[in-house]
Amino acid sequence: MKLTSRKQFKNISNQKGFTLLEAIFVLLIALGAYYYATTNYNDGTSSQSQTDEGVQIAAAVGRTKSNYATKQAYTGSTIPVLIGLGVFPDSMVVGTTVRSAFGGNITSAVSTGTSTDDTQTWTIPGYKRKECAGLAQRIESHVTTISVNGTSVKTAGNTNDNAALSAACTTGLNTIVFSFGKT
Repeated sequence: MKLTSRKQFKNISNQKGFTLLEAIFVLLIALGAYYYATTNYNDGTSSQSQTDEGVQIAAAVGRTKSNYATKQAYTGSTIPVLIGLGVFPDSMVVGTTVRSAFGGNITSAVSTGTSTDDTQTWTIPGYKRKECAGLAQRIESHVTTISVNGTSVKTAGNTNDNAALSAACTTGLNTIVFSFGKT
């Protein structure tokens, strides 16, 4: 519209409210900001849970070793016994079970490494791909071996094989099994 008179210019400058196009533009910006904020928040909370869980499990491994330091073996160290010894934080304990931050119940088994019942093996199901790789990386220096979905990703005396870890942590739910000795 060509402004030919001062009166026409005055009518446009006195217009109140948004045009439909301006309202749609503002709405799109607001939706984009909301999407960005929620996806980054969800990634951040998952990452924080993964970090917390890695720290908690590494500490539980350390407390288990400490509680059995004067014993010859891990004989009798079931999940209820480990709960009773205060190995796991209260936030992970549900009755007589231990639950990971991602929903899987932790199970424990005792096996023989170099002498009878000197190895503790924990199995934790229910990890998505990102959490699976993150937990394996956070606990690697505290445990002897790690396998994911039956694939060995860390052997005794070595660090994680990141290529094997990447391939083993699938898009479904993953199960992590790790073991540690008395020392």
